[in-house]
Amino acid sequence: MVSGDKKLCSASLLAGRHTFSFSYQLPMNNLPNSYQGDSNHNIRYMVIISVDQGWKFEDLANKPFHVVEDISINRSTFERPIPLVSEKQIPYFLCCSGTAKLTASLEYLACYIGEAINIQMIELENNTKQEITGVAVRLIRNITHKAKGVENVSTDVCLIKQLFRTLMPGQTITWTNESLVITKLQPTIAKFDLISIGYVLEIQAFLNKNTTLSVEFPITIGDRPDINPLPSHKNSVSFLDSSLYELTLPGAVTRDQAPNDLERCTISSNLSSLTESYTSYKDHLMK
Repeated sequence: MVSGDKKLCSASLLAGRHTFSFSYQLPMNNLPNSYQGDSNHNIRYMVIISVDQGWKFEDLANKPFHVVEDISINRSTFERPIPLVSEKQIPYFLCCSGTAKLTASLEYLACYIGEAINIQMIELENNTKQEITGVAVRLIRNITHKAKGVENVSTDVCLIKQLFRTLMPGQTITWTNESLVITKLQPTIAKFDLISIGYVLEIQAFLNKNTTLSVEFPITIGDRPDINPLPSHKNSVSFLDSSLYELTLPGAVTRDQAPNDLERCTISSNLSSLTESYTSYKDHLMK
C-alpha cells in the first residue's frame, strides 16, 4: 500500500490528479531475466496500480519493466588466445585420401549486444584428394526449459556468415580479422533453473556432402557494457523506485492500452533509482 489502509479506511481520494512515491527492493537471488519466448514460455514483470473503491479493487494502470541480469564481462577472464584445432581423415573409396585440418582463434569469448565477435584467424588445410567447398561461421543458441522434471532443449541458428572459397587438394587458406556483429538477441541466462540460454560460435568447413569439420567456442552475451563499474557492495541490489508514477482519476490507462516500452532494472546494480518515464527512456536510447 502506498496510500491509506484498507482495514482502517484512513485515506480517500477525491477526483483529480494524485502522485505517490514508492520503492520496492528486487530480490537478490533467483530473480530470472525477462524472457520473451513463445506463448508458453515467457517471463514478464509489471507494476500494477490498483485502487480500492470500497466495493471492489480495480486495476487502473500498469507499467511493464524489464529485468536484466548484470553479466559483468571481464575481458581477461573471457580472453582466449589459444586456438582450437580439429582434424579429420577423409575416406576415398576403400582407403584414406588424407587429412583436413581446421584451426581457429577468437579475441574474446564474450561480447555485449551491438558489439562484434572478433575472429582472429581461421586456417584450413586440405591434405586430401577432394575439394573443400567453403567455411561457415554460425552463432547457435541453445534454450533449455525445465518443468516438472522434464527438460526440453531447442536449438536455432541466430547468425550465419559464409566464407565461400573452394579449396583444392594440397592447398591451405587463411582468413583473418573476420567478425560477426551481435544484433538484438536475448542475453545469456545461466543462473535460473527453469530457463537457460547459452550461445556457441561454430566454425564449420564443408569437406563433402556428408562430412564436415568444425570447432566450437562457448560465447557469453551481456546486455550492457561495464565501462565504469559502480562500487561493489555485498548487499547491493536494485530498487524499483517510482516517484514518477502518477494516478489520474478518472480516465487512467487500462491494461490493454498500456504502451509496449519496457523499463529496465538490472539485478545487483548499486543504483538509487532505476525507473524512468517513457519519454526519458526513449530520449536516452536516441542519444
